[in-house]
Amino acid sequence: MRKPIRPERDHDFLVVARKHFRGIDLVKIEFAHAMAVHAHKGQEPRHSGDPYIRHPERTALSAIEFRFPVEFIVEALLHDIFEDSRHLSIDDVMKIRETLGADIVVDLLTLSKRFANPVHEPVGHAESNYIRVLRRASFRVQVVKMLDRWDNLGDISEDHISAKKRERTKQTTREYFVPLAIVLLGNMKRTDEYRFVIEFLLEEFKRLSRA
Repeated sequence: MRKPIRPERDHDFLVVARKHFRGIDLVKIEFAHAMAVHAHKGQEPRHSGDPYIRHPERTALSAIEFRFPVEFIVEALLHDIFEDSRHLSIDDVMKIRETLGADIVVDLLTLSKRFANPVHEPVGHAESNYIRVLRRASFRVQVVKMLDRWDNLGDISEDHISAKKRERTKQTTREYFVPLAIVLLGNMKRTDEYRFVIEFLLEEFKRLSRA
């Protein structure tokens, strides 16, 4: 099962967001969306040919679909800005801090592989280091990263993805994200509000990484 909404234009995401949020929460989401559009402007399109902004929009739409709070939505929109943006400035980071809070900036840094791997290492080591950082991160960071991976798994089913990249994404999902979901479930009570989301993502990771 894939997400029912695949935005084609910038305003598509905002139409959905405005149906679910009001007041200061909506202000935060609109700010995060505008910042994401700015940060990813001119970035190389995804393999599908979609503008890059569609990926963080879809990740955020998943968070909306699962009824996560506004902090999850804004982090989903901004999760790639430190890793992939060509236009992010110190002033932009300060605006994010002032509008969304210092804790959001810290989470966004945690989500970036650039900061998880300060020294050059072989690809496999870098991936392992990053996953170790994620395992110590907040639940919010872990969820956003899992939603990010879910969207990436949806992309690899398309013909434009090379066989090598497709298999690499599947392998790292089995090796890192399935165990991460299992650990999360082990730490959750059966009555936890978002347990069903982690259970769902675990099954999706298993299914899509073997498809």
